[in-house]
Amino acid sequence: MHLSPPVPSIRRSRNDIEGLRGIAVLLVVAFHVGVPSLPGGFVGVDVFFVLSGYLITGLLVTEHATTGRIAPAAFYARRVRRLLPASAVMVVGTLAIAAVLYTPLQLVEIGRTALATAGYVSNWHFIAQASDYFGGDVQRNPLLHTWSLAVEEQFYLVWPWLMLLALGRAHLPSRLRGVLLAVIAVSALACVWWTGTARPLAFYGTPARAWEFAVGGLLATLDGTWGRLIAPRMTPTPATGDAAVTEGAPESGDASVKGDPPGTGDAPVTGGAPWMRSARWACGWLGLALLAGSALQYTEALAFPGARAWLPVLGTAALLVGGRAVGAWSVGRLLGASSLQAAGRVSYAWYLWHWPVLVLGSLVWPAAGLPGRLVLATVACGVAWASTRWVEAPVRTAPWLLLAPSRRTLRFGMVLTGTLALATIGYRQGAAWLADQPQYTRFAKAAHDLPPFYADHCDVQITETVVRVCGYGDPAGAATVALIGDSHAAAWSPAFDAVARQTHVRLLVISKAACPLADIPAYSWLAHRPFTECEVWRLALWDTLQRLRPAAIVVANFTNMYTREVGDTTNPRRVTPAAWQAGLERTLRRLTAQGARVVMMADVPNFTFNVPICLVHAGGAPWWGQRASTCVESDAEVFNASIEAASTRAVAAVPGTARVSVASALCFDHRCAGMVDGIVAYRDNNHLSATMARHIAPALGLALAATHLWPATPASVTRH
Repeated sequence: MHLSPPVPSIRRSRNDIEGLRGIAVLLVVAFHVGVPSLPGGFVGVDVFFVLSGYLITGLLVTEHATTGRIAPAAFYARRVRRLLPASAVMVVGTLAIAAVLYTPLQLVEIGRTALATAGYVSNWHFIAQASDYFGGDVQRNPLLHTWSLAVEEQFYLVWPWLMLLALGRAHLPSRLRGVLLAVIAVSALACVWWTGTARPLAFYGTPARAWEFAVGGLLATLDGTWGRLIAPRMTPTPATGDAAVTEGAPESGDASVKGDPPGTGDAPVTGGAPWMRSARWACGWLGLALLAGSALQYTEALAFPGARAWLPVLGTAALLVGGRAVGAWSVGRLLGASSLQAAGRVSYAWYLWHWPVLVLGSLVWPAAGLPGRLVLATVACGVAWASTRWVEAPVRTAPWLLLAPSRRTLRFGMVLTGTLALATIGYRQGAAWLADQPQYTRFAKAAHDLPPFYADHCDVQITETVVRVCGYGDPAGAATVALIGDSHAAAWSPAFDAVARQTHVRLLVISKAACPLADIPAYSWLAHRPFTECEVWRLALWDTLQRLRPAAIVVANFTNMYTREVGDTTNPRRVTPAAWQAGLERTLRRLTAQGARVVMMADVPNFTFNVPICLVHAGGAPWWGQRASTCVESDAEVFNASIEAASTRAVAAVPGTARVSVASALCFDHRCAGMVDGIVAYRDNNHLSATMARHIAPALGLALAATHLWPATPASVTRH
């Protein structure tokens, strides 16, 4: 029988690496649970990336040095046995539970994510979604965490071939190190650049993360004095099948596969020159300090990864150097703690399951709080242990795969991947069919009930600075009104179009998503960086208005996106009520200086839930019922009182301006509902549906007439 070729492996018993895996997964879990003292726990993913680069590169270089070649088929076969079964079970289990807890509208998106996960490209799926201003809430997607698995899998796909090309036939480690240095330089520069210009690409994108793998890989290739310092006695020994137990991260962290007889593994480092022992000891503690510092000090508000990612990456590299030192005060002793070893052994499965359990569990237990989330994380750990024991280990060591040619495992992987992909396609189609059923159709349509403004391609994308002017109302009108602002101005456009038509006014709509018109520093919450395109667009807008000279200008903004409550320090990029008032005053004075009368629209309710999805539940979804009252919130909850007051003061301070509110058409008895007069009022949690905007046009017309700033009195506008 033809077996898979022997695969050289570094001797076993790197307890420090197992402990590092444990630290990495604990950091990630703590971050997602919301442990206050670890706001930067997301750096655990960076630890996994460096470990993967170190271990996989070490394995492949050792194989090439021993056999003169690298066998990609055998490498991929080991990855298939190790990763795919557990991942497939997680996806199927998550989809099954999601079908009970989510609405058809949500299941369609989850099905798309599952398909991307099955194809190992979910990171690119999330990049596309993060760039969509009206995209779904990815933070509630139970498969969000698969982005890092996709990055790892893309690394596994490319890395063996890069090693082959770099090492050549003569086994040239120096050339490999040059290639790795080039990867580090190019990828790290791209990471820094994209962090400032396209953060989703920097965070989720494989090209922006490749340098982290390469840093680990470079560490594994060092030889001579540095090699003895980093990994002494790394003697290659032949092994077969999946005995290369030091591979991977986070998904490939084996603690022990077949195991060596007692005493045959790599012992902790005790020998070497005194300076080497001291250097390893110092590196270990320095690495731990760097890693702990990033986990303790970093927050989601910081631009990451970028240059900040070097802190956890270098910390992990230093821990790989110093983790094998022994002694009562060595980091190696800490990494060898039984709790970290146990966490390391289930790190892959725990990473797989912790996020779905937290997200799905929060739906069943919405008032869980931090103690409840810790319980859910513990439950996920139990599921991870079961997955490791009854899914991962049996497949990884199955004789019918392990003792057969690699192509059998590869065929198994292709069948498993294809089956999962077909299942997710069917799942998504089934969800779409459900969403088309009569009891759900109106809600599905409301979620996409956009004004003609978007179909007319009048919207200005996040990265654009062009000013697009689109005409509505009465084209022959003697007077012109400009409606300007962000996506809330666009959402108002059907209502203003109706008023303009009935009053014979020409309406110009000019809008840029997420761009405040108040003269405040603009920040892009999509790109997580200063919103320079907004600043440029606003300057161009003033010039355009100066040229057009409308008789009146209406300003509408999504104020909650740009402002924060008094005393709130969690959103440093958002402005205080005082700053909003001052910035709005400056804008209003600039507009009135052009000779225009200015109307400032009060913002619409901003709910804490997605309205169409809530109404599906409230309508009696058979799998997860909710009372209709849960789709109603008080006006104190949906309006930011301090910001509304600041806007009122700003308008009062500038002559020739007025503030208009139609809250009375949307809220009754201090209660605001997601459905008004039988109409789904919002397409998400804060944008009016186009149908609702048209429905409240009469109320808007009357409010505008009361200001005496609208060019014509809309006496003919009545409620119907």
